[in-house]
Amino acid sequence: VLRRPHGRSEVTSLLPMVVIVALAIVFLIPRIQQEIPLGFATFPSVNAERGLPIRGYGVMLLLAVLAAVGIAVRRSQQAGLNPDTIFGLGFTVIISGIVGARLFFITQYWELIRGDTLFQTLGNMVSVVNGGLVVYGSLIGAAVGFLFYCYRHRLHPLALGDLIAPSLALGLAIGRIGCLLNGCCFGGPCQIDYPWAVTFPAESPPYVHQKSAGLLHGLELRQDPNGRVVISRWDPPQAGDQVEPVVGESILKINGIEIQDLPHASAVLERVGPDLMVTFSDGREVSWSIEELPPRSLPVHPTQIYSAINATFLFLVTMAYFPFRQRHGQVIALLLSLYAITRFLLELIRTDELAFAAQMTISQNVSVWIGIGMVILWVYIMRQPKMLDAS
Repeated sequence: VLRRPHGRSEVTSLLPMVVIVALAIVFLIPRIQQEIPLGFATFPSVNAERGLPIRGYGVMLLLAVLAAVGIAVRRSQQAGLNPDTIFGLGFTVIISGIVGARLFFITQYWELIRGDTLFQTLGNMVSVVNGGLVVYGSLIGAAVGFLFYCYRHRLHPLALGDLIAPSLALGLAIGRIGCLLNGCCFGGPCQIDYPWAVTFPAESPPYVHQKSAGLLHGLELRQDPNGRVVISRWDPPQAGDQVEPVVGESILKINGIEIQDLPHASAVLERVGPDLMVTFSDGREVSWSIEELPPRSLPVHPTQIYSAINATFLFLVTMAYFPFRQRHGQVIALLLSLYAITRFLLELIRTDELAFAAQMTISQNVSVWIGIGMVILWVYIMRQPKMLDAS
């Protein structure tokens, strides 16, 4: 094959598929091995130690990719562009996007990723079957891959960006349903009588978060500027008759374990059972017991659904605006501008991210920087000649 006129490029184009097949052989096939009793052809049971689990998050991520690429291919055909360009771009953007999303997650949640050993830490870093992909990290990684692909194939990045902008929004809308199924990207506590409030089962991210914050036991903690762990909410059952602490009062111990900081307090609360004892800094102790830990989390805002609705809206807006664009780049700039605003607002009701800088979450900080970048991009775009004039 290498001796053909274009043999080298043919072999190079096959390498990604060869890598995928090799990874499937090494990692997937051993996992689906299952002992079959003599005379029977059985499927692996749900609790089988070996087998290939099919997770909602992964399924929706796959559907998001297929839908986004499918829409982009159809639009490329309508624009007279070779669909192979979209397939090549899709592979590059998907790989770079996943890498960027995972690196962003690792940076943001390093305390969760770090294991007891180097091998465990490396395993946590590459394990994405249960989620752990951040949209902004995916956006940054995909942008790097996109620009590289455009440079290598001499494509106009702004024109191509306009073409695939609706696909990005559609993929995000479907992917957010996967976040709902996985339980990640969850919102803060919601009024129980709200018909759209959702609860999640034990061991899910919202449940673990609420337990580690003390919400399941009727209290909530925060860390003040002096580094002390203080009470921000106090409503435990049967404990009010013993003492009425003031919001902002600091605590020293939880179940006899001395608290160093808020992450340490959260780690202690995550391991406690129905019984809880709080020791205040002045030596007072308050103990109470909830009959049993609830089977599901407290009702929370379904921010995953909010995000899916928002992304669907962005998909419709970019599809409708595309025929009316006058300059290359206006559609992709509109998408990123609107997303930066809506993502900043959605972060106000999400509780899965800690404050990063200026009392804003890391995603809010990124939204601000993307907003500034979009102002610069819009100025650049509006100084370019109109498409009809340029032709």
